Amino acid sequence: MIFAIIITYNPNLAKLINLVDSLRPQVQKVIIVDNTPSLNHLQFNDIELLDLETNIGIGAAQNLGLDLAFELGAQEAILFDQDSTPPSNLVNVLSHELKGLNEIHPNVAAIGPTIFCELENRILESSVDRVRPLTDALSDVNQLISSGMLIPRGAYEAVGGMDEELFIDAVDHEWCWRARSHGFMIVQSHSVEMKHLLGEKRFKFFGIWTKLTAPERLYFQFRNVFWLLNKSYVPFYWKLRNILAMPIKVILVICLHPDKLSRLRNIYLGLRDGLKGKPA
Repeated sequence: MIFAIIITYNPNLAKLINLVDSLRPQVQKVIIVDNTPSLNHLQFNDIELLDLETNIGIGAAQNLGLDLAFELGAQEAILFDQDSTPPSNLVNVLSHELKGLNEIHPNVAAIGPTIFCELENRILESSVDRVRPLTDALSDVNQLISSGMLIPRGAYEAVGGMDEELFIDAVDHEWCWRARSHGFMIVQSHSVEMKHLLGEKRFKFFGIWTKLTAPERLYFQFRNVFWLLNKSYVPFYWKLRNILAMPIKVILVICLHPDKLSRLRNIYLGLRDGLKGKPA
């Protein structure tokens, strides 16, 4: 059995209904874990709904959903953000490709689709991540975004859950890197594509795509970089790129972004807590 897990936070109800409707025929059960700190509860008749009434972070919410899925008998679980638009064949293609891979590589921790970023109107391809082709349709990669990531039960039990203390930024990547450090493979499929609203509003600055990051998100971005620096399994290029990007982000906030004081304060707090180190 395959279960779908959707993590929500102040979702657009119409879009969420469309997402649920698109997943119902593809999986045996849909689970929604709602992080919205609100009394406006979601209501669905035929799905499992975990209404948390507070924001516990995407990592903790994903762990709740994954734990419930596997407790209810799922052998595979696929994660989604509320802003994804999966095609009707997504789950079938990924599960079929996973089964084929397992005959050759019985250590796949996750498989995910090619992501089409609707904000940038292009397929997301890393300029620094080393992609290792397995077949014409599949590549061994360092990480995937969580939305559309299909995880077998055995891999989840072996690797463990998401790092809840990271709260939001780098949660999916950290799990993938940790899985690779356990000898697992992370695979991206090129035969199925999923549209996704990845991140906040974006704009081009001297020809380079730049995110308009929410003030509170900047806190986790800066803090989590320092929290991950001492992890041996985190790729060096990621550490270097994110350290070098910090002063650039500060300059962009000062020069281009609205609500500068709130953003700069969150950057300061993130740096302060990041330099203190991650709690033991």
